[in-house]
Amino acid sequence: MSDVVVNLSDIISVLPPEIIEKIGGLIVVLQAVSIAFIVYVVYLIISFVLNIKRYKKLGVLEGKIDLIGGKVDKLLKRKFKK
Repeated sequence: MSDVVVNLSDIISVLPPEIIEKIGGLIVVLQAVSIAFIVYVVYLIISFVLNIKRYKKLGVLEGKIDLIGGKVDKLLKRKFKK
């Protein structure tokens, strides 16, 4: 692994300064893209967790609505029997 680092530093020392500046700019762009990607992944994880909580609440509400619907049906049947 240290041979790769030494060889890379030799290659960088041979390159003209104009190319090194362009590579430096490319490195900055890649760092910005990687930071944006990490922020996006964190956003997706948080969104996923919040959606799971939301769907659980919707399930509870659906159960309550079904219960109320059953009670209303019973009341309507009693009213129309009389």
